[in-house]
Amino acid sequence: MRAFVIITLTFLSVISWDAFFKDKKDTTE
Repeated sequence: MRAFVIITLTFLSVISWDAFFKDKKDTTE
């Protein structure tokens, strides 16, 4: 169960970072 939580948190973190950098790129360009 703990592994599932860690994987979920990591997955959400990656999505958040990806969206954050995409927004920054759109603003820069």
